[in-house]
Amino acid sequence: MSDEDKDKIFDRFRRADTSQVSGHGLGLAIARMALKCHGEDIHVEDNYGGVGTTFWFTVPSAG
Repeated sequence: MSDEDKDKIFDRFRRADTSQVSGHGLGLAIARMALKCHGEDIHVEDNYGGVGTTFWFTVPSAG
């Protein structure tokens, strides 16, 4: 995934892979919005070797 795609994949209606016909590009935007409501964020990192992508986030404990 290019650095440009990493910046844009959290935008609504944006998809990094446009070769697939399914999906509307809302999943990551909704996930980021929900996390930001809790003061957190979601992050993205390419896996080494160009195989797959890792997304991670943290949320505060309910304790």
